[in-house]
Amino acid sequence: MNKKTIWITGASSGIGEATAIKFAKEGWKVIVSARRVELLDKLSADENIFSYPLDVTDSDKAKEVFKKIIDDHGQVDLCIFSSGTYERKSEKELDVQNIKHVIEVNFLGVINCVSAVEKYYKEKNKGHIAVVSSPVGYRGLPKSSGYTPSKAA
Repeated sequence: MNKKTIWITGASSGIGEATAIKFAKEGWKVIVSARRVELLDKLSADENIFSYPLDVTDSDKAKEVFKKIIDDHGQVDLCIFSSGTYERKSEKELDVQNIKHVIEVNFLGVINCVSAVEKYYKEKNKGHIAVVSSPVGYRGLPKSSGYTPSKAA
């Protein structure tokens, strides 16, 4: 029987990393993506984890990486998009560039990854996509002028 395959973005730390480790222990073939290659390399020391570096803000690269994953592994049964970034800023430190970056990673990064897998899942008529968000999108968080709206989007 073929192992189930999962693709996890934001896998270099936090929820993404913990999710990758859990699925690998359960015997899944785990594909991990993130920007920090050295942390992905550490994760991929596990024989069930395979590293594909990706900056989710690059839509073309997301499509390229997903195509390579399919070429190398044949299928992806589940995607968990958990990339995220957060920089604590007070309301007096409004930083438009930072807010744009947070929205590009936390919101548009998900859109880029969904766009990369959408055609594949429609053609196969199967597969699942999960997105890691935050309750902060509903109730706010002090000193998070970019993070809160990016999670509410």
